[in-house]
Amino acid sequence: YHVEVAAWVGDVLGQPVKIGALGAGWHGLGPSVELRNVTVLDSTGKQPVLHCTAARIDINLWESLRRWQFEPGLLTVSGLHLTVMRRADGGIQVMGLDATADNGAIEVPEGGALERWLQQQERLAIKDSFLEWRDLGPSGRTLEFTDVNLQLRNQDDRHRLDGSVDLPASLGRHLQVAADLQGDLFKPASWLGQTFASGVA
Repeated sequence: YHVEVAAWVGDVLGQPVKIGALGAGWHGLGPSVELRNVTVLDSTGKQPVLHCTAARIDINLWESLRRWQFEPGLLTVSGLHLTVMRRADGGIQVMGLDATADNGAIEVPEGGALERWLQQQERLAIKDSFLEWRDLGPSGRTLEFTDVNLQLRNQDDRHRLDGSVDLPASLGRHLQVAADLQGDLFKPASWLGQTFASGVA
């Protein structure tokens, strides 16, 4: 059933996927599909846009019984290596793979496939991951954040984010964040809403 499950997962994620290994389990009040070495591809099915060491798709048991088909609930991904870039125009771009070419120049992929994928997910949890922040503006800073744990909920143009990260030594030790925003998730100038942050030095 590997091919069939991969096709179903691709439908859930809205993009083609490659899966190294799969299994089933029980999480909370319902079953779940457990995945290992997952690569999310672009719409052509050729170019990888994101890779994670593990993923779990919880099945919404009540909705599945009501609709008589598998309905996904929370999607949890672990072991991501994300690169977030702040462009010179203030926009934000996210890449799930190495964003540096062999010659050290930053490659900006066409189409924003990963951004579209992230905004399509109604409920997404990111656990035990790594985030690299690159500012292409005047500061030119590059920062690395470890033990990234985030939960994102998208509903049309409303985005709710909660989570925590371990900070680089130059900034402190730990940061907790929460945000309730409306607008384009990757265009800060369009945001309306509230944000909260609490850090440990």
